[in-house]
Order: sequence, then C-alpha cells, then structure tokens
Amino acid sequence: MVVIAFDGDKVPNHIRYGNLLVECSLYPKQIDMCYRCGRLGHRMDVCPNPEDRISRGCGMKNTEPSHVCSNPKCSLCGGNHLTANK
Repeated sequence: MVVIAFDGDKVPNHIRYGNLLVECSLYPKQIDMCYRCGRLGHRMDVCPNPEDRISRGCGMKNTEPSHVCSNPKCSLCGGNHLTANK
C-alpha cells in the first residue's frame, strides 16, 4: 500500500504511475485513543496522564483492578458496548 496526499478534498479515481494506471481510494484517518486515561489524541504507551485510569468497560475513573463492569458504556459515543469496540 502507498499513501499519497492530495491538496483539497477531492481524490481522483485513478492516477498514472509510470506506465501503470493505479486505482485510488480514501484512507480513513485513525484517531488514537488511550485505553489508560480514556482521552483522545494519544496511545496508552505515551499517555501524559498515567495516574488517570479509566475503566474501558463502563468509563468509571480510577477503579480498582478487581472492578467488574455491570453495564458497559462507551466513553466515546455513550453506547452500551466497550469503549472503541465498534
């Protein structure tokens, strides 16, 4: 796979690369989410808030290691599933 950036918001269906005609498609941007603090924009291994722990199951903050989630709740959308599980 090769990623090519285009100016603007339009992507051509095909581009010519040498003597090849190559199909183009949008590459969805990934948003990093930290499974430690629950915030967006970074990963767990580089978390600037390592003391702020959040349960991925229910979103409760600073839970004990023995914590069991009775009602899962996504911290991103509020849905009844694990955070970032859909």
